[in-house]
Amino acid sequence: MTFELSVHDLAYLLVRISESFTYADLITGERPSAERARAAFQYVLRES
Repeated sequence: MTFELSVHDLAYLLVRISESFTYADLITGERPSAERARAAFQYVLRES
């Protein structure tokens, strides 16, 4: 099953992912991780 996202919604999602990993120390107590954010971006942006 695939879902279509508008460009606006995709941009919003990527910003929220970025924020989640950037502020991980404040949200979950984990270290911020650009590597984990990159992995999440790759997962979201992969071709189905």
